[in-house]
Amino acid sequence: IVLIAVLLVNTFTLQSKQIKPASSQRLNLAENQTAISHLSKAIQIKTISYDDTLMMRNNTSFDSLFAFLHYTYPLVFSSLHDTVLNGRNILLKWEGSNKSIAPVILYAHMDVVPVEENTLAQWKHAPFSGDVGVDSASSENCIWGRGALDDKGSLISIYEAVNKLLVKGFKPERTIYIASGSDEEIGGKKGAKVIAEYCRKSNLHFAFYLDEGGIVSEGVVPNMKKPVALIGTSEKGYVTFDITVNLKGGHSSHPANETSIDVLLKALQKIHHSKFEKRAPQSVQEFMDYVGPEMPMPLKIAFANRWLLKPLILKEYTKTAEGNAMVRTTGVTTVINAGVKENVIPNKVSAKVNFRILPGETVTDVEQHVIKAVNDKRVEIK
Repeated sequence: IVLIAVLLVNTFTLQSKQIKPASSQRLNLAENQTAISHLSKAIQIKTISYDDTLMMRNNTSFDSLFAFLHYTYPLVFSSLHDTVLNGRNILLKWEGSNKSIAPVILYAHMDVVPVEENTLAQWKHAPFSGDVGVDSASSENCIWGRGALDDKGSLISIYEAVNKLLVKGFKPERTIYIASGSDEEIGGKKGAKVIAEYCRKSNLHFAFYLDEGGIVSEGVVPNMKKPVALIGTSEKGYVTFDITVNLKGGHSSHPANETSIDVLLKALQKIHHSKFEKRAPQSVQEFMDYVGPEMPMPLKIAFANRWLLKPLILKEYTKTAEGNAMVRTTGVTTVINAGVKENVIPNKVSAKVNFRILPGETVTDVEQHVIKAVNDKRVEIK
């Protein structure tokens, strides 16, 4: 009886942490046709990042996007100080009136990931169409194409906002930097890293740095019926392992009991089924603090009493892909290279397994986990 009383008191005294704005108004896209058109046109420019450095060097789409931004937002580029870094990255400085307060930086990357050619028939709209229309599934107005969310939506939003404020004659009190990187999808070494090094050498210290994050989502947070604005306060780590097997090949007419492909597939299955421990790092704990009061009953009871019921919450989260990724390190096979001819057993086969590491764990932790899971000396893990 005492335990039940404690659970209920904690539940009904759990207060919402949401900020209540003075007013709330959703942007009417029908009244912003210019912004819609600009995002649509930006999507049509194929600023694809490739792992192949030669393809990146020969990709002139970034020059086209530069030209588009200068043509579309001449007031922005004439009013803000413009620095081009490493040929493909933009850093704009909007001078503030108060030099005593720290500046801020807004970031959005210009590149997108490639499209698999064999999936083109499955797209409702061509991936670089920039089509505008109503989605029949949700009845929502949509802009379609690579980069609409990741991350040209952010890029164009920033430029649109700055342009509108400049037209109104607005001058910020705090200096604002606007950064646009060109290779986020392949690690950011020639984009965000170069911008960061420039800021460091320029002795710039920012009050905050705002990058792409989550979205206003529906159905992403398990069991949450309300729309949720997902704000990223930490980021998972990233590592890819090459898994290689090199055994004797031969002709398909007289195969050995186990081939390189057999051994590789078994290793990948072991990795897949060997799950990392589920847990809630600090950023997820803070997320639960804010989402808990908004949960429907009886889940609100669990969130109000995590000291007792956190294992149930974690178990519930692992039932969805998004929830599972919040509470454990994940790994998935993304590339397999094996064989060159249908009647030849290959000697060397390989795969890439990509891991996203939960805060608090390390690359070494993941490596040890993979080695233990595979437990086969014939498999090279690098």
